[in-house]
Amino acid sequence: MLNFEIVLCKNAHMIEWDSLRIILAIGRNGSLSAAARELGINHTTVSRRLASAEQQLKTRLFDRRGKQMEATQAGVSVQIHAARMERAVLDMNRALAAADDAMAGPLKITAPQLLIQSHLAAIVARFAEDYPSIEIHLDASNDIVSLHNRDIDVALRISDTPDPSLFGRRIARQNRCYYAARGLARTLGPDSDVPCLAFRWWGPAVPGEVLQILPKARPGMMFDDMTAALSVLKTGAGIARLPCFVGDADPALDRIPGFSLTRYMDVWILTHPDLKGSEKVRRFMRYAGDRIAARKADFTGIRQN
Repeated sequence: MLNFEIVLCKNAHMIEWDSLRIILAIGRNGSLSAAARELGINHTTVSRRLASAEQQLKTRLFDRRGKQMEATQAGVSVQIHAARMERAVLDMNRALAAADDAMAGPLKITAPQLLIQSHLAAIVARFAEDYPSIEIHLDASNDIVSLHNRDIDVALRISDTPDPSLFGRRIARQNRCYYAARGLARTLGPDSDVPCLAFRWWGPAVPGEVLQILPKARPGMMFDDMTAALSVLKTGAGIARLPCFVGDADPALDRIPGFSLTRYMDVWILTHPDLKGSEKVRRFMRYAGDRIAARKADFTGIRQN
């Protein structure tokens, strides 16, 4: 890592870039614990480095209000200068990565866990065999990660509104349907008093489309994660709406008769515009994108007879 230093005021000593990163993280997150999580270090280290920076600069950068940290005027000033430095470092790193045509070195990829399980794991494994000098880092996550900050080089995301500032393409359109455990799905009918598993962002009410087919369906468990809902669904604990690439691929599940396919969000493969010239980024995006696009029926749920 480059060891940047900056003079913050006439009488201040120089402060190292690592300390500025900690000050930025505290300011962005509002607490020591959250800053530690962002940086991947422990709470004690963050606290110690902040105290050292304040001593070095001979000024208080944050006021402590319980667990929350509120920047002082000096703290705000330091963060403004540090943010400029951070942008310069990130711009430099992206430029260097884009200029590197070698099919070697680290390649950081993220995708939702269920997409990795169903499709991407095999694709990444084959890519690694074809390009053994590339060090693949695969992050199984639905969280928002920063392609702008070089946290990730390539992201596969399920969305209708991908960040317009990113570069990439839609690689699959999707549909969804209602599923139940194989032993349950074909026994369901108008008199079935069956729980409807839901996601937190839906709310607890049974959707109207379910009540049209299963009028006695009732609210069931609620989830904030599709992997958890899938695990419970396979026990026979109710019904749930899933994207077809998840429900159709699982031998423990069946579609529930009577339900139609409905549209679900698209699958995109994305990178930062500055990285589209990187050979390994470009090669992986084409490699993975073409293979997922070729499995169109897995995602639409529509298969030709």
